[in-house]
Amino acid sequence: MHNPKPQIAAVALLASIAATSAPAEERNAAALDLRAALTLALQDEYHARDTYRAVLAKLGDVRPFVNVVAAEERHIAALVKQFDRLGYPVPEPEKRTPETDPATRREACESAVATERANIALYDRLLKAVAGEPSVENTFRHLQEASRERHLPAFERCAKRGGRAAP
Repeated sequence: MHNPKPQIAAVALLASIAATSAPAEERNAAALDLRAALTLALQDEYHARDTYRAVLAKLGDVRPFVNVVAAEERHIAALVKQFDRLGYPVPEPEKRTPETDPATRREACESAVATERANIALYDRLLKAVAGEPSVENTFRHLQEASRERHLPAFERCAKRGGRAAP
């Protein structure tokens, strides 16, 4: 017989997270089950993608946002693959307000630096929750590495240049 308690706990946790801030989400990540950890990762990737799309809608097709939105789509696809592999239904994106409404590209890049740092920290916590699940661990590590090694430096360079495009 299937035990619904982990799913009920995950749903309750996600409902409480929707009503709270990211720091509370991160504090609770270590106590999550596998499905809830995947859901938090997916919602974070959806939110980053949607935040960066909002920047593009306001400021036009500016770099590095164009490239990072495409990368966020790949991150989402990698997580969806894990949901499918495990037989979990794929959650739809939560309706959340983008983190930024920048007036300038520099402001957008500065905000994106904070978003990527929070994403890296979230994966630190989520990795603890999925220890012993090598496929999910590998996916989380890969996504975290992309944020740390590619997205964050691109946004830091953009912010340092005052939002100007690279020469």
